[in-house]
Amino acid sequence: MARHGPFDGVIGSSAGSTLAVALASMLERPGRCSDLFPSQSNHPPFRFILGYSGFVMENPIYQRLYYPKLRTPALFIYGEVDTFVPAD
Repeated sequence: MARHGPFDGVIGSSAGSTLAVALASMLERPGRCSDLFPSQSNHPPFRFILGYSGFVMENPIYQRLYYPKLRTPALFIYGEVDTFVPAD
């Protein structure tokens, strides 16, 4: 991001969608996960997230990525026949 950015938004599919949310979260609140991901960025927060078949990381150590709720506008798409990531 430092080399080719700044970027307006982030798009990802499956694990990439999950990573997109994590990146957006860390850009909204710098230092939020500095113990897990020590590198810091001067990149501004994203203006949008577009995710397809993403999932929430369930390990409790990652819950701070989701709470408080992200402010970045997001659109998540789930496929009806996706057997890996159920819509619920």
